[in-house]
Amino acid sequence: MHFLLITFFAGLFSFITGYYLYRKLKIPFTSFIFSLLLFAYLTTTSENFFISIPFNYVVDFAMNLDTFVRGKYYVAVTSIFLHFNFFHLFFNCFALYLFGKFYEEVYGVKKAFIVFFLSGVISNLAYSVALPKVYSLGASAAILGMFGGVLSYKLQHKTSLLPDLVVAIFLVLGGGLPNVNIVAHLTGLVTGFLLSKK
Repeated sequence: MHFLLITFFAGLFSFITGYYLYRKLKIPFTSFIFSLLLFAYLTTTSENFFISIPFNYVVDFAMNLDTFVRGKYYVAVTSIFLHFNFFHLFFNCFALYLFGKFYEEVYGVKKAFIVFFLSGVISNLAYSVALPKVYSLGASAAILGMFGGVLSYKLQHKTSLLPDLVVAIFLVLGGGLPNVNIVAHLTGLVTGFLLSKK
């Protein structure tokens, strides 16, 4: 009963927040993904007072090669929407707003969804092969796919790339945060860049 109540109110709060963003900024892709990230975080961290995700959710839904080859293929997607703690979520939501908004305005909503999910899934698979024993969570690689599209757009339109390259290096390295998934970040960036080329 407690979990059902948490799920209901998390869904309601996430929907209202996403709808507000959509009405205010007219960015359907970014608003929808933001709502999903928020909903996933609220429902999975409630038993830890919304501070961090319990380990049982990590084992069941995070990307890990052993988990994946045992037939739980869904972890390649579910891991995109889970975050270790609030700061992890906040950092990714801020990046989503910056790059997702730009991406969907330039390339359209449909392509934004395709590139986001493919960047996230391909990055998860690459990371799990490189480090098969480690669990991976977070939307950062998928969001870096969006940023790869931003770089591709600016390159095609001959816009200065130097500031963006500095940002790219900073984000791939995780902005100085510990335990950064550099393999997934770099894979997401390259995937988004290649998928966004015209």
